[in-house]
Amino acid sequence: MKLSTFNALSDKAMSVITPIGVVVGLALGSRIAAYKGWGTFFFACITFIGALQISFSQVLKALKRGRAIGMVLVCAHVLIPLMVKALASLAFPASPSYVTGFVLLSSIPIAVTSFLWTTIHRGDGALALALILLDTLLSPLLTPLTVRLLADSAVKLDFQGMIVSLLYM
Repeated sequence: MKLSTFNALSDKAMSVITPIGVVVGLALGSRIAAYKGWGTFFFACITFIGALQISFSQVLKALKRGRAIGMVLVCAHVLIPLMVKALASLAFPASPSYVTGFVLLSSIPIAVTSFLWTTIHRGDGALALALILLDTLLSPLLTPLTVRLLADSAVKLDFQGMIVSLLYM
């Protein structure tokens, strides 16, 4: 079987494989916790392999698409956290710490997995990569700001540790 054939088949199966992976992860929980680092490695490899097909000039061109980048960042860091806060406040009216947790969870940077889904659905890989890069660099500012504004809580971050962690990724 050719690699391109295998890739096409796995792309089609991904919408089934992903929910199965979530269910298996939830069902097995701590029994497979020792393997959780494999997920990071797996997505790093997929992103790296996909990024090899994108030139630096394509990423720079994508970074110049201000409207698209602005819309994604507003959705990811304003609209979604606002909706999550509203839903969490309705679901947990007596538990502000739960609401804060959900707001924090919804304000994290755009995940590397978005590049995988963009590739599977033949989207703009350069734009996805540019957004991941930009959002990762902005996350030390955007995440605490979002939590402070929406959850009425302050988030203390270890900026030095975060930068080292980002460079390690």
